[in-house]
Amino acid sequence: MAGLQGFLSRLGLGADSGPSSTTTSPKSAGQGEGNSWGDGNIKPTGKSSSEDEGNSPNSRGSSPHLGEQRLGKITSSEGGGGAPSANAPRSAQSSNTARVPGRAMPGRLMKASRTRPPPTDGGSGSNTAAKSGPKEGNGVSNLQSSSASSSGGVELNNGSQADAPSSALSPPPSSSPSSSPLPPPSSASSPKSSGSSFPPKPSSPSASPVTNPASEKFSKLLSTTSTISLPSLRSLSWSGVPNSHRGEVWRILLGYSPANRGRRDAVLDRKRGEYWKSIEQVGLSPVPSSGESGSPETLPATLTKSETRLLRQILVDLPRTSPTVPLYQSPEIQTMLKRILYLWAVRNPGASYVQGINDLATPFVWVFLEEYMHGKLKDNESISSLDVSSCVPPPVLSIIESDTYWCLTSLLSTIQDHYTPNQPGLQRQVHTLGSVVKRTDARLHTHLQDLGVEYIQFAFKWCNCLLVREFQPRTVARLWDTYLSEEGGFSNFHVYACAALLTRFSAELRAKVDFGDLFTTLQQGLPTEEWSDDDVSMLCSQAFVLKSLFEGSEKHLE
Repeated sequence: MAGLQGFLSRLGLGADSGPSSTTTSPKSAGQGEGNSWGDGNIKPTGKSSSEDEGNSPNSRGSSPHLGEQRLGKITSSEGGGGAPSANAPRSAQSSNTARVPGRAMPGRLMKASRTRPPPTDGGSGSNTAAKSGPKEGNGVSNLQSSSASSSGGVELNNGSQADAPSSALSPPPSSSPSSSPLPPPSSASSPKSSGSSFPPKPSSPSASPVTNPASEKFSKLLSTTSTISLPSLRSLSWSGVPNSHRGEVWRILLGYSPANRGRRDAVLDRKRGEYWKSIEQVGLSPVPSSGESGSPETLPATLTKSETRLLRQILVDLPRTSPTVPLYQSPEIQTMLKRILYLWAVRNPGASYVQGINDLATPFVWVFLEEYMHGKLKDNESISSLDVSSCVPPPVLSIIESDTYWCLTSLLSTIQDHYTPNQPGLQRQVHTLGSVVKRTDARLHTHLQDLGVEYIQFAFKWCNCLLVREFQPRTVARLWDTYLSEEGGFSNFHVYACAALLTRFSAELRAKVDFGDLFTTLQQGLPTEEWSDDDVSMLCSQAFVLKSLFEGSEKHLE
């Protein structure tokens, strides 16, 4: 036996001479010579690792017959026309592993495929390759990592089982949660408004998680037990407030609702009671009599001539309030607006009532109704066509009315000079608008001048109604989110929003070569009916850029 092993060693058939390979079944050995590199695209150089180390015999030239009869052949299970590899001695066959030494060759990938040794009588065991090639028959490659020995070799498990299950070629699935590529879907649903109280209370941190990330941020900020940080609330509201939180956020940003949560309920109750007491003091009935049926046309007999004239002017303007929105034409809403506008005019004699203030009250009515109806509307229903008499109980309607009055009063206090004699605030905004457009869009400014269109002819309405008539109610609410988040949003930032809106439609306006067509387009409204919240956000971003460039730089606007 020793002489035979020495003879084989001189022929280069020892266990330590030959390229990287694995054992295969007799069937694969009889079909052809396998490629020991396991990759049809990467060819060996013809030199074995033994030759690189100074061993002259080439294992590719040895005969396979002796290895098949006595020792078993070591070759690749993948076909490819390569030369057969060296055979191992009997001592290597009896062991569980056969070392295939060699150096790591740059640019080459050594693969070891699944092996099928000749079956033994009653033998059973595992036949797992440390590095397996593509599995034939199903087109799926199950690659496993192998561990290299200290000499750079690859350990191959050479068991005696004739066939191993395909599951042995792939690693078992991990049972740890972190191994999953995607987290399991959450079964928690968003909390729904119970409608038991108004305004709705913000959800506590321990409540069910909110699916909307923006709504979750507002819930966390508004549910604080201490004083709410107004800078944080403004920063969060600049990009838009969710419908479910907009009412509460607006009340806080306008100063009507205190930022201190402990004082909030008491202050709101007191202010709402003051409103209804003031309504009685000015001679308006808080609850219509049976003969009035909620109609706003009824004039109290106790009013003076001046008060009657003022109330008649308000009643004339009410049907003109967003005539395309059915909500504002309902008797309940028009009666509400009549009381709100009349009380404001009586309590602010220095700033007389003018047409357009009625439009400024509508966004608050919309937002507070939307706050109450959150989660109650069906898929085919909207706030614009809401039947107030059947959907909103009178106590909730009275809260919406008082909140609308106080929020409108707070807003108008920031633009008081819009409604004083000669309206200097409006004149200043219109002048600033023309100067900004002249600097940012000279072609449009020149086109307006050539056709004889003055900025005061169309921008007066924009500044007087704060773009309420230029957008749909839902987009007006989004625009006012940013206005309320800006310092001086209605008195200063609004001018740059008007400039951004005008330059947004610069190409369309410059295409109008007739004064009548151009003036009609500007007067009746720009095409913003299909605008979304994203369009309004883009408009606000452009306005912010203009404000950053020109605010406080009057000489640049000369």
